[in-house]
Amino acid sequence: MIAGRGAGIALLAAGLLLAVVAGCSAWRGAAGLRSGHDERPAVTGAARAFVESLGTFRPGDDRSYVSRLAALTAGELRPALEAARLAPSAIAGGAVMETRVDSISIGALNGDAATVHVIATQARSAPNNRGAAGAGMHTRQRLELELARERGRWLVTALRVIDQAPLGAAGGQ
Repeated sequence: MIAGRGAGIALLAAGLLLAVVAGCSAWRGAAGLRSGHDERPAVTGAARAFVESLGTFRPGDDRSYVSRLAALTAGELRPALEAARLAPSAIAGGAVMETRVDSISIGALNGDAATVHVIATQARSAPNNRGAAGAGMHTRQRLELELARERGRWLVTALRVIDQAPLGAAGGQ
């Protein structure tokens, strides 16, 4: 009879410990929101700015495109972008790309690090052989971004393309 009580007491103690930990966690989260330190808008804003900058290009942007992206990045991604060069065919072909973020969600936010999931639609077009706008192509992209807070700013440190699928000329599936 005593052996059965020992196991029950151990389970009760473990349950109480879990309840205390959960309560502290909930209180800490609520206290952070009340104190005005909700980083979610800053994180999603930085992710949105990067994805839209990455996927938007117009003729004449070739000089500012890479520097614009590098300013939104940190870690190993920044020097990789700074060393990147646009394909000459993209510059000479007069391609136009416009990207719109359709949805954005934070997968994890812990101190100075965040993971963000983005779904975006990119419209691409190129002039035809007479210089007029040609037929466009729409692509749906699912991306995962890693961000870090540096000197008070949220910057993208990694980008993973989860999925990319053409939607067709009209943008529908």
